Amino acid sequence: MFPIIHDTTRNMYIGLDCFAQRNFISEKAVKKLHLRVFKSESPLHIIGISKTGQDTHLISLKYVIIKLNNKSMRLNIVPSCSPRLPSVDYSIEALWPKLSGKKLSTEFPRGEIDLDLLIGLPDFMNFTKEGNSSYGLGIHSDCGT
Repeated sequence: MFPIIHDTTRNMYIGLDCFAQRNFISEKAVKKLHLRVFKSESPLHIIGISKTGQDTHLISLKYVIIKLNNKSMRLNIVPSCSPRLPSVDYSIEALWPKLSGKKLSTEFPRGEIDLDLLIGLPDFMNFTKEGNSSYGLGIHSDCGT
């Protein structure tokens, strides 16, 4: 499980993956955002795990560059960033009362979602560590990113 951010301005879901070595964007999101597409010099082979637990293999041949806070990030284009994520039909505040009234990165309860972007945690930290991002603030600790 990884944190999910709901960008309500663009109605897009961004997943943060602490194990990801690359960043990904769905073909649908590239079209929605009208991003300029570049052809990769060599194919990127992506191995993942499907909902059923089976290994999956994708090849990314194209990428986009996005800029945030005067920094650039490469996102490899894939048909989808992950299998559809199941709905959450309970209130997080009911489970953790201390979260009541706090602004969370996504709404709960929520329906099924498709991730539009999947960002590696190190890159997310790099984009947010100055604290001028609407997506949150990354704080480095001695325990790692």
